[in-house]
Amino acid sequence: MTIGTVQSSEYRTNPCLPNVVNATTTGVITGFAAKYILPLTIDEKADINAAEITENAGRKVVQNKAAEFKRSAVLSPAEDIFVKMAEKEAKIPCAEEIQKAAKSLKEQEIAKFNDIIKSAQKAADSMAKKALAFEAFSIKRIRPTLHFLLAGAGAGFCASVCHNVFRTKVEKQSNCY
Repeated sequence: MTIGTVQSSEYRTNPCLPNVVNATTTGVITGFAAKYILPLTIDEKADINAAEITENAGRKVVQNKAAEFKRSAVLSPAEDIFVKMAEKEAKIPCAEEIQKAAKSLKEQEIAKFNDIIKSAQKAADSMAKKALAFEAFSIKRIRPTLHFLLAGAGAGFCASVCHNVFRTKVEKQSNCY
């Protein structure tokens, strides 16, 4: 006497193995993609020092702008004050420092000085965003790949086996005896 599930699986026209292999392979690929798609966990975010990255970006931008102004032959008073501030402290000046520096400038120069500060701030923000995105990507890159691959393969395998077990379309051969 044969068992019903074994007997019915013998008469299937499509073998089950290719379905399992395809689903498992798809699960592995999905698991690898999940390594980079899933957001950072709280512990991973704690490894990123956003304040330091932002401060370093501000320093680089101020140093680059000051070097750019130094290369020009004649400095305007606003550029001169910016270069002096950069030599004193290589960071984006705070509001108090800007007000102190603006007292010695004329109205037209104050507007130019504010434009210099705004462009430096915008460039620093842009550089900090890129640096933070790169830092997040590098943390995702060092995640253990095997865990994601095995989880994806397991999910694909289980889904395929469940699909094959619960499949109802079974074609029987006409000459079974």
